Amino acid sequence: MAEITKESVEAALKGFIEPHLDTDLVSANCIKNIAIDGDKVTVDVQLGFPANGIEQDTVSAVKAAVEGADGVSSCAVKFSWKVAAHSVQKALKPIDNVKNIIAVASGKGGVGKSTTSVNLALALAAEGATVGILDADIYGPSQPRMLGISGKPESKDGKTLEPMVSYNIQSMSIGYLIDEETPMIWRGPMVTQALEQLLNDTQWTDLDYMIIDLPPGTGDTQLTLAQKVPVAGAIIVTTPQDIALLDARKGFKMFEKVEVPILGVVENMSIHICSECGHEEHIFGDGGGKRMAEDYGVECLGALPLELRIREEADSGKPTVVADPEARASQIYREIARKAAAKVVSPSEELLIKVPEYCYSEQLIASAIKKPASAGFFVSAYKLSQDCLGRRDRRLGKIKPRIMPPSKTLAPIKNQCCVSLFSSSKVSCLASARSRFNSATCSRRLLRSSATLTASDEMRLKAASSCSAERARASAALYDFSN
Repeated sequence: MAEITKESVEAALKGFIEPHLDTDLVSANCIKNIAIDGDKVTVDVQLGFPANGIEQDTVSAVKAAVEGADGVSSCAVKFSWKVAAHSVQKALKPIDNVKNIIAVASGKGGVGKSTTSVNLALALAAEGATVGILDADIYGPSQPRMLGISGKPESKDGKTLEPMVSYNIQSMSIGYLIDEETPMIWRGPMVTQALEQLLNDTQWTDLDYMIIDLPPGTGDTQLTLAQKVPVAGAIIVTTPQDIALLDARKGFKMFEKVEVPILGVVENMSIHICSECGHEEHIFGDGGGKRMAEDYGVECLGALPLELRIREEADSGKPTVVADPEARASQIYREIARKAAAKVVSPSEELLIKVPEYCYSEQLIASAIKKPASAGFFVSAYKLSQDCLGRRDRRLGKIKPRIMPPSKTLAPIKNQCCVSLFSSSKVSCLASARSRFNSATCSRRLLRSSATLTASDEMRLKAASSCSAERARASAALYDFSN
């Protein structure tokens, strides 16, 4: 009988590709422990997104993969998930008690964005996450009606508001503060100030995810969101017809320019199924959202049917996901929610370089490589393309990062050490670094630096030292990141 090792179990696990992460659980750092007792194996699996709905399928797939390895008689799987806070736009800090913010946007009104937003929030809650929803449409708030909430929020300290709660999700909307028929005749600055107050002056309680239901278009509210709200990613909602897609593309481009990652596209009203005869018809066209997603290199998270009951249930204050959890539309919403949450976790959009110890030796840099439990990766500069951007390349398909070979990555030349990192067209460098020089020995001359890579144009990373020739071998350099 073949000897069972951790490596052989990991090799077997790599045969199972988790459909939401689009990679195997070992590469995604979701295998937290492997215990071997004779011919019996126990595997601890921890996903980075809420996954109550796929627990049994995941356990079965992992069990089958491991038991297929030579020498394994049985496999026990311990399944869990844990949501962590992920990267946001530069110069912004996460909001207290809110781990991840997902914006739901559309270029045009009337495509079902608010209905999609509330059902996605409820779907994430059904998967086990703690969820809130912010109605950012100041002129036309609709979430109070869809959540079946009336009345005004309380204020315990006279300065902040308590969120309204319905179906186990927290919510806030300007609609709670005004009469339903009162028009908001406000100019842009008043609207953006109201949005900031609704977000920051609400006492949110330990949210894994906040869904922001944006108004249609690319105006003041969207700009405020990009500049002042720490967004982990955005979802674009569209219908299949060309007119809606034209505006959806503008919304996509807006988020791209302000460096907010696009998690994917949701195609609403994709097909109509006759309630009388079951005939299927693409009233608004076929596959428009999917084509748009392919054009921009993102995923089409799902396609929702045009169903009378979805509209009726939202209007009645009991959206589809809670009105009929087993309905086909409810299952589609939950799958979209899982895919979006997995995209937030995905390391393809969060690449982290952290080199805790620097010297001229490539071998010492290589020894500093670590992989943390979070979505980021701790890597040396010359390993970046192989370890991180390689995964990004496989995931996004069109992105082809380039990096200098190891022999040239860290090369002392006369009195300077130069590092050049060429990233993909969607990677930029933002960093802060500090250096500490010590006059004792080579081993005590260190550079501590950190850098975060986010989506943008091609950048060049350079580092240089100003040490004298006799100190060149032991020099440390302060990284200077520039476009």
